Amino acid sequence: MRKRIIISIFTLFIVSACVDDELCAGKGTNEIKLLFVESGTETRIEVALDSIAVSGRPEHYPVIADTTVSALTLTVDPARTLTQFIFYAKHKTDTVLYGRIDTLILSYEVTPKLISVQCGPELIFSDLNVFKFTFDSLQIIESHFLPEVETNLKIYY
Repeated sequence: MRKRIIISIFTLFIVSACVDDELCAGKGTNEIKLLFVESGTETRIEVALDSIAVSGRPEHYPVIADTTVSALTLTVDPARTLTQFIFYAKHKTDTVLYGRIDTLILSYEVTPKLISVQCGPELIFSDLNVFKFTFDSLQIIESHFLPEVETNLKIYY
């Protein structure tokens, strides 16, 4: 009987620890999702990127290198309310291959929200705005940072 009680208490601790993990899982994210479309046609296109760098740190650091994408997820800096991305791309016309550099500076709000005393705070990212860009054009589709959002920004290229 005593052995059953000890096993039951041990099982209860394990189950409650798992429940706490689920309760502590936040619903926010610091990721934004980009979609590249052709200027004037709204057609989804693929962009060949040499790299994407994030500035604002002691040195630029690449977050993506040598890839071709039509959609992309980037992470904003949780310690700031402004993040600058520099896109180094290969751009090809019918006869010429040349480099293209574009800048995207995003501003956003970061608000701590207490989930519970056991879990601590969660950072909520919201109010996405474009501070500066050098792409042909862009459109904010969704200004909230949520995992279920398919596209935050549509970039016309």
